[in-house]
Amino acid sequence: MMKCTICNHQEKEKINIELINETPMRDIERLFKVSKSSLSRHKQWCLSAIVTAALQSAPKNSEEEEGPEPETVRGKAEEMCGKGRLAILQALRRKDYKTAFAGMREHRGYMEVIGKVTGELNPAADPTGRQPMFMLPAGTTVSVTVSAPPAPAELRNVTPLELPENTEN
Repeated sequence: MMKCTICNHQEKEKINIELINETPMRDIERLFKVSKSSLSRHKQWCLSAIVTAALQSAPKNSEEEEGPEPETVRGKAEEMCGKGRLAILQALRRKDYKTAFAGMREHRGYMEVIGKVTGELNPAADPTGRQPMFMLPAGTTVSVTVSAPPAPAELRNVTPLELPENTEN
């Protein structure tokens, strides 16, 4: 059986990254001097196996070894947060910034869920529904002085306009 042309290519890892990033086939063809048909075959038959193998061989991080409770929302979010961090690091090592930034957005979302579940992002709510912009320590007093700027010189000696009294018809 003949081996895939892309799998034998010198720059197969870069080609795989471009395919995963959904770079147009025409651009990949031009950049790596390969045919569109070989790219299509590689994407259809080889790429999913390569990605699956890479995910399975990825080193576990310390949080996964502790084993968060995946049956809770917090556990699922922590699990995805750990996997997301790992994916971000791998993307940065490959200099795949598009994927890294997408992973960072996902990571932020999981951190937000964890913060809401643990109560870290839910300060004591005001009954009116307004959230304070900042919190002061208990017992702190704040004094505010508001002063208006002086009126321009040309407006200081202006007499008020006298209006005629209403006359009814």
